[in-house]
Amino acid sequence: MLPPEFRISLLESEGRLQERVGGKNPIKVLDFFEVLLNDIQSISEYVGMAKPYRSIKMLLNYKPLRDSIIQKGYEPNLKNLDTLMAFTEENISTNTKIDGLFGAILRGTTRSVLAMPHIMIGQYVSTGGYFLEADGKYRSVLRIAATKATEQRYLDNWSFFRLRREGGLTSRVMGEIVQSDKALRALTGKKDAVNYFLAGINHVDSRAIIEAGRITEAEMSDKSRKGKSKEYWDRQGVEPSEVEFESEEYWDMFRKRAYYLVRRTQPMFSPEFRSVLTAGKEPTKRMFTMFRSYVDQPLRMAARTLTAYRNGTISWTDMSSQIGTAVSLFVFHSIITNIIKQIMFKEDRDLKEYILDALTSPLGALTFIGFPLESMIQRAVETAWGERPGIWKPRFDTVATSWLNSIIDASNDLALAVAFIGSGEKFKSGPDKGMLKSEAYLKRGLLRGTEEGLRFVGIPAQIPRKVYRGWTKTNKGKFKLVDIK
Repeated sequence: MLPPEFRISLLESEGRLQERVGGKNPIKVLDFFEVLLNDIQSISEYVGMAKPYRSIKMLLNYKPLRDSIIQKGYEPNLKNLDTLMAFTEENISTNTKIDGLFGAILRGTTRSVLAMPHIMIGQYVSTGGYFLEADGKYRSVLRIAATKATEQRYLDNWSFFRLRREGGLTSRVMGEIVQSDKALRALTGKKDAVNYFLAGINHVDSRAIIEAGRITEAEMSDKSRKGKSKEYWDRQGVEPSEVEFESEEYWDMFRKRAYYLVRRTQPMFSPEFRSVLTAGKEPTKRMFTMFRSYVDQPLRMAARTLTAYRNGTISWTDMSSQIGTAVSLFVFHSIITNIIKQIMFKEDRDLKEYILDALTSPLGALTFIGFPLESMIQRAVETAWGERPGIWKPRFDTVATSWLNSIIDASNDLALAVAFIGSGEKFKSGPDKGMLKSEAYLKRGLLRGTEEGLRFVGIPAQIPRKVYRGWTKTNKGKFKLVDIK
């Protein structure tokens, strides 16, 4: 019989095996199989992880041990362990109706964001983080694109890469999005149609993960390793270059090192890699920190570097260099995405603005205040340059609330169109000059409503509009404050 202090919050007490009572609502076949497959995955995790979860929680909940740890001054570390366990287990939560609403909105709108070309191509920038954990001499490996043969070798011998490549698991968001694909693949061998728009970001992410494998193989064949690469293999106590190429021992070493590189530098989707801000499951909580997995990893790299410096294991020069590398990921991402946006959308911006974008981009890592702060600094600098900034109000917005605001705006345009029917009033200035207000508002409302409707189901309808406006010069010149004379 276990003492009472051990029998606290064990996995079995959380209701995972509790009998569920069916509802009276009609069953949607696809939804049913999505839930079924999710349940199978949960049960699989339970079977595989119940014993280790139970063991560690019994240990962490043992009061004499907790009291001893706290007395020795390690209470913050103990709380961190408790938090990590809570993240990893993902205890069952009940969504409210408002959660259901925002969850439905996010399901499609996040697809439309991730399908934007500048977003998907910017994903590859994260490969720069590998060289915080590997020596810079292996950058030369990445100058030549990986071949199809290399990709197939990794698919055959690296299960993590196969899961990420074929499962579309490039982040927590993508992992949840492809649940519909899992059901369809199990039933029909096909994909959810709207997920074809995500093939781009999934492909770019797989390219980034392949690079970890190529760096690993370059290290394993090199007897003159140095820097972080030498440190890693010295810790392993083996010389990988002496192992038979593509033997089982070779692939075991490869998988361990490649996964180490990925988990320490790339966006990760599984619960144990989530931060305090992104651990919640409810859509109303998560929508304010969407896509944080792309930001959290550089912040972790910087935090590990600062810890190493405080512990005296690296010099000031090394610390500065490594933090500079982590910060540069934001800068290069800004440069790459702006180049793509300029090519596709012909944005009316000058070089100074792009440079300012790049220099202020690391501020985006600050939760909630980062992007408004970045915009305010940019506008202050532009004003100091003598430019007259356009009308702008800082907003605390999310993908879901932005979609709702656009739907409200479209409804307002349609209401105005009805109000002006028969009035004969026309616009006297602006892009709709000379056009009947009823026609202009009707056109605007229908176009915006259609675009947001497509975004709701995951189709990135904003791309054609931006391309059209850019290449037809309909957005030439910035929107300026009216000059009253």
